[in-house]
Amino acid sequence: TVPLQLTQAGSPENDPVPESKATEWLPETANDWTLLLAEDDPISQQVALGILKNLGIEVEAVNNGYEALEHLREREYDLVLMDCQMPVMDGYTATRLIRAAREGLPNPELPVIAVTAHAFIGEREKCLAAGMNDYLTKPFETQQLLSVLRKWLT
Repeated sequence: TVPLQLTQAGSPENDPVPESKATEWLPETANDWTLLLAEDDPISQQVALGILKNLGIEVEAVNNGYEALEHLREREYDLVLMDCQMPVMDGYTATRLIRAAREGLPNPELPVIAVTAHAFIGEREKCLAAGMNDYLTKPFETQQLLSVLRKWLT
């Protein structure tokens, strides 16, 4: 699951930030962002959707890598939050296909952020080798998500 604790980016102690202040840590353009969330766990999906929507970010969710590719063919997104271990097609395979610009996928440079429960040594490198741009370990704090979004979308 993804905890709903909000923390301030850059704070030495990661002091909690009131939810009403969370949007102050996003650039004004955040309301124009459109994200795709590929996550098969219903609870993790709902929590992540709640966080992103509460921040005013438009987000659509799919259950696996195959569905992510289908959505990417149909609509333009600014960033994908991609779970690594999913049924039908995992996030590694889906990202490799995005990077290969095959099968009618329009943007091989689209930022793809790994979202995984695996914090094993070498997992980050495995994600990056598959073509993912960055890496978040579940459960993550909202501040960590905000930091990644700012890094790749501003």
